[in-house]
Amino acid sequence: MIPKLVFPLYAVTLLWLVGDTFAFRPTGVDWLTVTLVALLKILPALFFLPMVARRDPGKLLTFSVVLLFYTAYATMLCFKPGIEGWSGMAGTALITALMVVSSLEVKRQGKLRKLQEAQS
Repeated sequence: MIPKLVFPLYAVTLLWLVGDTFAFRPTGVDWLTVTLVALLKILPALFFLPMVARRDPGKLLTFSVVLLFYTAYATMLCFKPGIEGWSGMAGTALITALMVVSSLEVKRQGKLRKLQEAQS
């Protein structure tokens, strides 16, 4: 069950990052600038797309470190008033869930590898 959650949580997290950028853009900022900022926000996470899709354990550990920066960003949003703060709380929960699921997948693959080595 857990391995199947890695990619959907990854996709929802990226959607949250982009949606948050567009929903709470400053007034008077054009769409091209907001799109560029959204792209810059998700670029580090997009780099890990093939690794997340394959559930590569070594890269998932590195991805978890990258997620720490996103966690810091989402946590800072929690202190904003109104709906933006609630969005930050949802983002923090989402990113934390993605980190936990990624770590559990790495642990699961490690156990499978040890089991295969013990059998051979």
